[in-house]
Amino acid sequence: MKADLLERNPLDLTFDKTIGAKSRGPWTDDELRRMFGHSLFSARMAAVPHWQDVAPSDGRALLLLLLHTGARIGEIAQLRKEDFQTRNGVTVIRITAEAGTVKTQESERVVPLAAHLLADPWFTQWLQEIPGGTGSAFPSAWGRARGPGDTMGQWFHQFRKDAVLPEGALEGSHKFRHWLRSSLAEKHVGEATMDSITGHSAQGSAGRKTYTAAASLQTMLEALDRIDWPKITAHDGHATPKAKE
Repeated sequence: MKADLLERNPLDLTFDKTIGAKSRGPWTDDELRRMFGHSLFSARMAAVPHWQDVAPSDGRALLLLLLHTGARIGEIAQLRKEDFQTRNGVTVIRITAEAGTVKTQESERVVPLAAHLLADPWFTQWLQEIPGGTGSAFPSAWGRARGPGDTMGQWFHQFRKDAVLPEGALEGSHKFRHWLRSSLAEKHVGEATMDSITGHSAQGSAGRKTYTAAASLQTMLEALDRIDWPKITAHDGHATPKAKE
């Protein structure tokens, strides 16, 4: 079984009837503190092991994007440099089948990056190396028989152990999706906007499935910027991203 890659596709966790649903849920505040208090998010990033031969900088950027977009780990891992764009003054990522695979038609989408993420000094520097380039945004996740999503799923499994986070199939990267949707719901963001951000298939009436268009970039960005984001801890300063070859 692929580690951390099994995703379910809920609209509302309250109505989830799948086996084990009671154990599923978003990250807790304590788990987020442990995750982002890890040395991966400090000036000691270079000393973090290269689990699965993944560069720490690729792992760090991956986790920041998972937190701020609620995307599936495979969707982020397969991003290309050309999928980071600016549209109408908004910095976005483009999730498309051109980059690899997507789960459903609704999974193809453009997601704005929250102001909280763009205010992170390390991520801003990492992002500056992306525009105008081509090829993988996470090069150390490629070059294997398995796909980058599988590789990053295995990497995250080992990171969780090192960060003393819960283990098990229900404790994987899907918790970022649950956390983001829960956080948006707390701010009274509509389901259609949440679906547009996370790439969930619209549930409910056939009319909604047929006639609900994707939310605008500005609507999605305003929703994301309402969230009370966790602190990205860097105990001893911000690490400097290494230049990608």
